[in-house]
Amino acid sequence: MTFVWSGPGSWLAEAHEDVADVESLLLGSFDGLAAVCEQTESRVVLELRGPRVRDVLCKGVPIDLHPDRFRTHDVALTAVGHISVQLRQVSDEPAFRIGVAGSYFASFWHWLESSAAEFGCEITTSSASEPDR
Repeated sequence: MTFVWSGPGSWLAEAHEDVADVESLLLGSFDGLAAVCEQTESRVVLELRGPRVRDVLCKGVPIDLHPDRFRTHDVALTAVGHISVQLRQVSDEPAFRIGVAGSYFASFWHWLESSAAEFGCEITTSSASEPDR
């Protein structure tokens, strides 16, 4: 399980698929110390990676993503274009995870396809079908 900063006094718990009941596990661990709220369906999380990923993101992200400024494990609540996101660098490759509210995913996807095309980037999915949002 990974805890990712998501605002003042707020953390997002990411669990692997093999963790059966994250909410119960956290409630038992943090009883009386923190409020726990299940958020599984609230956002879509994408992982973007590759040598030009910073170039793609810099077209819409207003923060400095230079490797000297934004490093592996850094997290920012920011915007991509006009869409609020949680942006986290997960490796030096570089690779980034972007959490987008589900209701804004189609707009984000359109922005991503347009931005990536300029650099010859190919967007692939881990499933055989296109995203349905």
